[in-house]
Amino acid sequence: PGGAVLRRPGTSPEGAGVTGGPGGDASAGPPPDTREASPDPARGPRLFCLEYEGDDGQVTAVIVHQGDSAEEVTRRVCARSPLEPPLRRALCQRVQDELSKRRGTG
Repeated sequence: PGGAVLRRPGTSPEGAGVTGGPGGDASAGPPPDTREASPDPARGPRLFCLEYEGDDGQVTAVIVHQGDSAEEVTRRVCARSPLEPPLRRALCQRVQDELSKRRGTG
């Protein structure tokens, strides 16, 4: 139970309703923080959406931008869904791997 799903922004599995957008099914939980949805030129283009499902079934969605660090993304996830240190480290490593792949440095 619990895990992270990474996908390109704007894509959503049927019924997930957490990546936002018009016509999305919001029944799976609250919509993503509106601050996450607005583009921030300083952070660069959007790379992917990280969705973390906690053991309680709560889904936390965070948009990851090119300028984000793995540590910052992990902090944003943990601010909404606190994680034990080993899980926090594993998530940070997974985010770092994904950032490296998408930036062409991995």
